[in-house]
Amino acid sequence: MALRACKECGAQVSTDAVTCPACGKPQKRQTMGCGAGLVLMVLVGVLASTLVDSCDGQPAKTERQEKAANKKTPERTAQEMKESALDQAAYLAARALRDSMRNPERFSVSEALAMDATNSACITARAENGFGGMNVVQLVYAGGPKPTLLSSEDGGFSRAWNSKCAGQSGRDITRFIQVALDLL
Repeated sequence: MALRACKECGAQVSTDAVTCPACGKPQKRQTMGCGAGLVLMVLVGVLASTLVDSCDGQPAKTERQEKAANKKTPERTAQEMKESALDQAAYLAARALRDSMRNPERFSVSEALAMDATNSACITARAENGFGGMNVVQLVYAGGPKPTLLSSEDGGFSRAWNSKCAGQSGRDITRFIQVALDLL
C-alpha cells in the first residue's frame, strides 16, 4: 500500500482509498499513464507479428533474404523472355487463324498450350462455318530458325500435330490468348 498527497488538502492518502480521510474528497485510482499504455501496445504488436510470421514453421525472412529470393538471374530472365516470345507468336498465329475465318466474331479458343521444350504452340479453337454450324480447328506454330504455321486444313498438319502436340504437356496459355483476341 502506497501513500500519495490529496490534491484538495495535501493530507497523506492511501492509493487504495476511495475518499480522503481528512477532507472527504473522492480520490481517483492511479491508472497506467498514456505512455505506459502505448509501450504495452507496441510490445504486444511486436510479439503478435513475430508469432504470425513464424506460424508456418519457418523463421521470418529478412528484407535482404526476400530480395535475394526474388532476384532475377540471367538464366531466369532468358527463360522468361523465351516464354514471352513463344506466347506472343502463339497469339499472332491464333489471330491470323481467326482473321481468316468466315465469321471472326464467332471464333473462340478452346485450348492453347505453349510447348517450351519444342518451342511450339498448339491451339484448338471453334469457329462458325458457312452454314452457321461450329467446326473445330487446330493450329500448330513451330518456332525456330524457320517458323512454320499449319492449320488442320493444311497438308502435313497431322505429322506436325503428332510430333509437337499430341501426348505432350505444356503451359496453358488459353486465357492469355482468348483475352488478347477479345481486346483486339
